[in-house]
Amino acid sequence: MSTITDTTAAATQVVPRQRIRRRQRAATCRPRHWPPSPPRFPDLSVVIPTYNGLRILRACLNALARHLPGYAEVIVVDDGSADGTAEAIRRTHPWVRLIRFRQNRGFCAAVNAGIQEARGPIIETLNNDTFVTAGWADAAMKLFEDHTVASVAPRVWLLSRDDVLDSAGLVYHISGYARNRGGRRRCTAAYAKRCEIFGATASAAFYRRDALLAVGAFPEHFHAYYDDVDLAFRLRWAGYRCIYEPASQVIHWGSFSHNLRRAPVARQHALNEERTFWMNMPAHLLPLAIPIHLGYLFVRGAVATWRGIGRAYLAGKLQALRELPAILAERRRRQQPRRATALKLSVRLSAR
Repeated sequence: MSTITDTTAAATQVVPRQRIRRRQRAATCRPRHWPPSPPRFPDLSVVIPTYNGLRILRACLNALARHLPGYAEVIVVDDGSADGTAEAIRRTHPWVRLIRFRQNRGFCAAVNAGIQEARGPIIETLNNDTFVTAGWADAAMKLFEDHTVASVAPRVWLLSRDDVLDSAGLVYHISGYARNRGGRRRCTAAYAKRCEIFGATASAAFYRRDALLAVGAFPEHFHAYYDDVDLAFRLRWAGYRCIYEPASQVIHWGSFSHNLRRAPVARQHALNEERTFWMNMPAHLLPLAIPIHLGYLFVRGAVATWRGIGRAYLAGKLQALRELPAILAERRRRQQPRRATALKLSVRLSAR
């Protein structure tokens, strides 16, 4: 029997592939009728970037077709796929708005293209391996009545394990380490309550469109990885808040398209980690943060070497060093006039 093995610290059980497929079919079976044409002036625009992921994208769109509210539109951005994604979606999902790149430009560029074309004041970014559930949009949309809220993080479940979270938003540690809040953990009472958090995970996140455009949207030079962390910081610097809403629920396959043990991915991840830390860590926290960050880099480098990607990890860090003048210039631009926001932000960082 073919299996998928979960090797997290919390559990090492072997999950039958057949059970995963049953859960996926239950969430994504094709509806009897496609949604009507999107409204001319939608309240919500769902943006899905995809690259050579037609099979899983179909399942994602089928789930949307079952649960899409009448006030929403769906935009798929084909990021230079070679698997016939654009042709297939035009044929099988005609209610979807399609943007097509001739060449692969990366996650951030694809999402930004969708944001530019979106007609709704609220954007939801979705990975192509996510599956929405009934009422997921309604629960999140209500929170945008508060104009200080720029992003909402839904409760995202891991497809392969029962009652285990993929994310409940983002956590950023003073060391420079970012992770999914509640990732790979059982859903306890702490994750069943609405609360303010640091930021939202872009695999499934709601954003206020005008706030995104005001802070520069997703950083295209990041391509992917840590892009949502950097965006969370910029929204914070602009004075906005992020709310976790557990009543909005999404299912995530998780890492369907990317493997952090591949050298190019490890290099980009390592580079963006440094960009995010040095551009955003509040100045009054740096004396504490820098020694912790250096210790963290030593441990991460050792782990990367053990996994056989040490050279790629080091290459990413050296590239960050070469970019240091530009990184520090961007840091000054972001932080100079925002001392009060920096104090509030440091509370968020130290509280999680």
